[in-house]
Amino acid sequence: MVKTGHVAVIVELMRTGELPEGKGMVAYGKDQVTENFGASNVAFVVDKMVHAAVRQIQRWIMRIGNLFSFIPGSKNIIGIINAIMSVSLNYIDEAIMSYMSYIFLQKSEKSEQTVWKSASDGVVLYAQSWKGILKAAVGSVVFIYAFNIIFFLMFVFPLMFVSNIISADTPGLGSLLGFLAVVGAYVLTTVMKRALIDPIVTIIMIRAYQMSIRNIEPQIDLQQKLLGVSSRFKALFNKSKEEEASKVTPPIHAAEN
Repeated sequence: MVKTGHVAVIVELMRTGELPEGKGMVAYGKDQVTENFGASNVAFVVDKMVHAAVRQIQRWIMRIGNLFSFIPGSKNIIGIINAIMSVSLNYIDEAIMSYMSYIFLQKSEKSEQTVWKSASDGVVLYAQSWKGILKAAVGSVVFIYAFNIIFFLMFVFPLMFVSNIISADTPGLGSLLGFLAVVGAYVLTTVMKRALIDPIVTIIMIRAYQMSIRNIEPQIDLQQKLLGVSSRFKALFNKSKEEEASKVTPPIHAAEN
């Protein structure tokens, strides 16, 4: 629910450049979750299905890349590509959620779409807009690695200095405290990344996705290809069809009356 609120705020700021007058980010996010509670309530289920579907698609793409493993140095290139794809895929749930939020905020014919339909279309659009997302992912990977290296060094040197002072009189403690200093620096770097970098990269990836899918519709041929590649995407797609059918088919008791 909190993630849904965060994404709704990002989408509204991208859509209009501002939030409604008198509304803070927390209040606006809370209102959007409340107003679209039906969609928000199943968001965590959609999130899991989308993540699983795209992971399957990633493995399929990487299997194609492995066909070129006989080329010298190709493993390093494939490793870099995999790291970039991992970053882009780590934030796909937020990107798809941003598409769902955008649909519900439009108040147009598209807002009649079901949650599952929006999620299914969002995955197809994610695949269609791979160029823009890939560019953002490359920049994000460089940003994340640079941040991790810089902050790790910022933490590890002071901790090593402190450990050397403590172990000066007891040489046997030097290696243990040195190890703890490295572990401590890693933990602090991870905490800082979660607190600072993850929100920034989330916004970067959502923006790249939203900019890339403007004025385009999901391609049916690509949708069919993804259905053949990923059983998880097929399950997501079937869910959308079931929900659409339930909207069209009247209840049994109503038909009898």
